[in-house]
Amino acid sequence: MWVRILCVALVMGLVACSKVDQKHYAQLEVGMSYDEVKDILGAPDDCEDMMGGKKCRWGDDKQHIKTTFAGDSLLFFTGKGLK
Repeated sequence: MWVRILCVALVMGLVACSKVDQKHYAQLEVGMSYDEVKDILGAPDDCEDMMGGKKCRWGDDKQHIKTTFAGDSLLFFTGKGLK
């Protein structure tokens, strides 16, 4: 019983700690390094390496922040469903 309560509390805590929101999105700036973006948003949920850069996504299909890096520099970013 206590194990279930603890698991539910942990999952709820992780959801509540999401940095995929308007407040964190507003802190992003073109030119930031990947590490600077990661410091703001945490580890990405998905990243795809491309020749000379990478595309990363934080969040899911309904609510996310997507970034495109050229080398280690943030080139472009978008958000969807941010509150």
